[in-house]
Amino acid sequence: MLAQERQRKILDLVSRHKSVPISKLAKELGVSPMTIRRDLTKLTEEGKLERVYGGAISKLPVGYEPPYFTREGEDVHEKRQIAQLAASMIQEGDAVLLATGTTVVEVARAINPALNLTVVTSSLPVAIELVTKPQVKLIMAGGVLRREGLSTIGHIAEFCFGEINADKLITSAAGLSVEEGITEYSNEDAVIKRAMLDRAREVIVVSHHSKLERVAFASVAPLDVVDVIITDSGVDSQLVELYQERGIQIIIAPEKGNDEDATL
Repeated sequence: MLAQERQRKILDLVSRHKSVPISKLAKELGVSPMTIRRDLTKLTEEGKLERVYGGAISKLPVGYEPPYFTREGEDVHEKRQIAQLAASMIQEGDAVLLATGTTVVEVARAINPALNLTVVTSSLPVAIELVTKPQVKLIMAGGVLRREGLSTIGHIAEFCFGEINADKLITSAAGLSVEEGITEYSNEDAVIKRAMLDRAREVIVVSHHSKLERVAFASVAPLDVVDVIITDSGVDSQLVELYQERGIQIIIAPEKGNDEDATL
């Protein structure tokens, strides 16, 4: 694991648990305590963490939004596994809403080009992927461009989604939590995702396991609006049980080389 990826995982763990001891970080990441100490020193110098005796606490504000192009390069292998499984759930003739997010872009990339579909999206990167699939009728929601997420926002985009009915919504989230539900980095994105949630028969959330039980700035909707969560094999089994208790189906994308998915 590269140092940059390891440090991002440290930030994820500290953000989720508020305070994490060095021993736990070393065990979770499979490295020595000395390596963790070096990583904590660097993250502290960057103002992202505060060192405390035996560990660290997060200094990132709840409204912190990582740059899009940084997120695009993170956890690519897991995102593609999740996306391939999500794309396999799309059927001939479906009307599909594709929301914003780097994992949703991977879903768009993985869609079978032979399928006749209608897809509505507010995401520029999603639209770019679908332009190459001639069987897809692509509808791009208008509105104001939000550069941080490369998507359209505002009343025009909201109106667009209010005028349609869809079989499926496939969306990512900045955070998913039993207590706080679906959360996003910005209020503007939250408004558009709420509009999309209202128009789909089935809601599928594609999420790297690090987003589970994380809370971001803007509330979107309670967790019980979600039908299916597709995540990767790094998910904690206790979280799977917790979400199942809420009536949500959890599907774990198979590791590369495994032909069967694991539905818990």
